[in-house]
Amino acid sequence: MIVTLQYLMLVLLAVVLVLSQANQVELGDQVIEWGECPPDQDTSSFTMTCANVTLPLNYDDPSMGNVTAFVRRFYVEQPTNSSIWMIAGGPGDSTRMLVPACDYFLAMNPTYTCYNQDARGTGLSSFMSCGKNGQPVAPFNPYNETVMNQYEDCFTQIITEYGTDLQYYSTYNAAHDLVSVVNLVNPELVHIYAQSYGTYSLNTYLQIPSARADAIVLDGPVPPNRWPLENNAEWVSKVAQDVAYGCASGSSVCENRLSRMAHIPQLVMDSIIDTTLPCVQNVTWLDGGGQGNGQFWTSIYNNYVAGGANDRATAHIALGPMWFRLHRCNASDIEQLEYFNQVMQVKVNYPVQWEDYSLGAAINIAVNELYSYSPNPLSFEHQKLRSSRMFGSAGVELLIAYAKNMSNPAFPPYQVNPTVFKHFATPPCPMIIMVGTMDVNTENGLGYWFQQGLGPMAELYNVPYNAHVTLSFDNPCPDSIMLNFFNSLGTDYDTSCLAEMASEVPDWAGSTQSSQNFSMSLFGTYDLWNDGFAVDVPPPVPPTCTNTTIYVDGDCDCDDDAPNYETGFVITMSIMGLAFVGIAGYFCMFFYKPKKPPSLSERNSARSSQQQSAIRNPLNGQESM
Repeated sequence: MIVTLQYLMLVLLAVVLVLSQANQVELGDQVIEWGECPPDQDTSSFTMTCANVTLPLNYDDPSMGNVTAFVRRFYVEQPTNSSIWMIAGGPGDSTRMLVPACDYFLAMNPTYTCYNQDARGTGLSSFMSCGKNGQPVAPFNPYNETVMNQYEDCFTQIITEYGTDLQYYSTYNAAHDLVSVVNLVNPELVHIYAQSYGTYSLNTYLQIPSARADAIVLDGPVPPNRWPLENNAEWVSKVAQDVAYGCASGSSVCENRLSRMAHIPQLVMDSIIDTTLPCVQNVTWLDGGGQGNGQFWTSIYNNYVAGGANDRATAHIALGPMWFRLHRCNASDIEQLEYFNQVMQVKVNYPVQWEDYSLGAAINIAVNELYSYSPNPLSFEHQKLRSSRMFGSAGVELLIAYAKNMSNPAFPPYQVNPTVFKHFATPPCPMIIMVGTMDVNTENGLGYWFQQGLGPMAELYNVPYNAHVTLSFDNPCPDSIMLNFFNSLGTDYDTSCLAEMASEVPDWAGSTQSSQNFSMSLFGTYDLWNDGFAVDVPPPVPPTCTNTTIYVDGDCDCDDDAPNYETGFVITMSIMGLAFVGIAGYFCMFFYKPKKPPSLSERNSARSSQQQSAIRNPLNGQESM
């Protein structure tokens, strides 16, 4: 009997070894064949090659079939052994949005080779959605049956096509794909930059055996046990109120118009909801587009202006002026608010390029991993009732809750991997966490939460007046911190510039030329507050851009020979972003060899506006998710 048991144990051990070796041989024998990239992917200023890598659909049972991982590689003269890997936000974002990030790091350090790998189900990695051009464009609107039907039709197509395979399009399997590709490339050094939901994915990656990393940057942190999307609108509302407080406390101009405690925006929103605000009768979009919900578009626009705090003159300086106009509502205010609505409708309804965002991948992960950590998550009807009183848009929560328990069929649940889900990794190398003090997607406190969970190898840095995702190419402080951190493998980088940033109060008054240009792009006037202030600055000459009529800072960097690839990160939001986080060259974004790379923060701010309502942000770009 003992001999028989020993024999059986040896047989079982042999079977396990054979299966394990078979899996390793399948990956180990594969040679990555780098070649030309598809025409619409050739967006870098440097040499760019691409490859498709075949990986198991299910790592526990490779016989079930395969998925394809699409990888982009960038270098100056020839590939090097010092690599930087980009992990996109979302869920649902493609790393094509991070091509400018590769360009930035290569321009600053030509010894790097940069890799962008689309997570499974996104971009060109076994893209999962309802047709390449069939994703809904309009923001998810629970008061519009036509829009809801568009989303339900998309969900039905995805669920019908993928069936039980949906469970393998998870964060865990996508992270496993990255482990496989990194080991196939086998560089000497592995630097990793992750943004928004990508930081959640990276935390999973680090828990997989054989995962490699020598220096890590987490930008816009999503800790594994504290980012429930069912509460996202509440966070956005709080951050938007923080922006209003920052405006009133940092500028007497703002204080005189919003009141000392900056309560005017919340009071205006309340009066829109109960229809006592006089402007409701005069501004067409305050009725929610005829859907009987005056808060709908106002909250979406509030998310956008609150989330654009990444440069000295970006969207957050418009939050106070928007609410001030709604409160005062004189004839010119009404005219400018209607102009503002036209601009914003272009933003939130702009069709996202299919290869940049997968609604199917975003919803699948959000429903199963990110919606709630509560044993009793809020239902769609609860979210609808709750959001009707919110200061910020609840597009993220509503869409996920709808897909979770209202859509017919509903997205099927999958079993998350218990060894990594809601667990913090133990970083094997130096790591920094960057988070903006006005981050509406992954609010500032999540940075501290993540750092505490990761332990002493992780350092936390708060970036003053910044919103979601701090790498921007236009802000030398956070950009240089990350660059020098990578260059020194975390041993020699200077963060003193953050204190200097804290002293540089944003131009809440609208007194600079760039702020006036930005005001023109949103309201159709150089006067940010529409009350004759800041007349001492000569009005700038508007740029001439034949392929767009919306501009920022007096220059679109327009390339009339290039297609306009504006990506509406985030929600991005990256969902986040969802985000859907995530992630948008403010109003002028061009992926095709841009003259100046649009900032990641700008990409995510714009993406989050659409994702906030479309799911991105995440969860883009205010997901990024």
